[in-house]
Amino acid sequence: MDYMDIHTFLTIVSSESLSKAAQRLFVSQPALRHRLLKLEKELGVELMVRGRGIRNIRLTEEGKRFIPLARKWENLYFETQKIRQSDGKSLLRVSNVDSLNQGFITGVCTKFLTKYRQCRLHMTTLRSNAAYEAMKEHEIDLGFIMNPRFARTIRTIPLFEENLFFVCSQSAEYEAPLSPNALDVSDEIYIPWGNTFLNWHDYWFGPAAETKVSMDNMALLEQMLYLHRAWAIVPAAIAANLVKTGKWKGIPLKEGPEPRICYGILPEDEKEQPWITAFLECFMQKAEMMPESV
Repeated sequence: MDYMDIHTFLTIVSSESLSKAAQRLFVSQPALRHRLLKLEKELGVELMVRGRGIRNIRLTEEGKRFIPLARKWENLYFETQKIRQSDGKSLLRVSNVDSLNQGFITGVCTKFLTKYRQCRLHMTTLRSNAAYEAMKEHEIDLGFIMNPRFARTIRTIPLFEENLFFVCSQSAEYEAPLSPNALDVSDEIYIPWGNTFLNWHDYWFGPAAETKVSMDNMALLEQMLYLHRAWAIVPAAIAANLVKTGKWKGIPLKEGPEPRICYGILPEDEKEQPWITAFLECFMQKAEMMPESV
């Protein structure tokens, strides 16, 4: 009996659905069923009722009695992780792209550390390529990226999609409906949001477009948007935070860029750490609250 078998069972119970549990655990449904069967074989009992036409999970009497024991087992497992380091806390090393630092990852870390006080975090900001290299060198345990690539020893999993929005100063004269061909690229505050965005940008403005400002991080965005007629395309979470201040406005863009996809990367050839699963669950709970409009 190992952590992932117990955690799989509890996730199925809380999700009340095999498909939802598989999504939360980032595994296929056959892999999920394999874990459940492995646990049942070890316990010597069936934990869930199986049969045609059963959509939502139904626990057997043994399954119902096993829930409190499974929760105790999981709690004890986390407690035993304290001995892995001399200070009594396990370390999870996470890399993040700069754009998720703006009002997103802070909430994830806060929730994770509040729930799992016996773990500590080391956070670093890396571009996608650098995150892959850090993973290969075993410098990080989990990474969040926007530009996926093939890596033999690394598992890349899509986590969520985020819409991109046009933003500008409240005093700027841009009004809806707004089309890309009505925009002057020389007024753009340009940040490359991923390969899909780059293709869209090249289509409308050309690969040699001369933007007002080009940057690779978010530190100066607000200051740059004060420039006359300045505009930018930013992810939904960032756009929503800007609009909330009352200084900026978001305008729907016809034929705008496709949503960007955030991916997680983790080692393919190593046994998954429980902290990685726990952090990903906190991450996805935050992602579910992502605004769809501004």
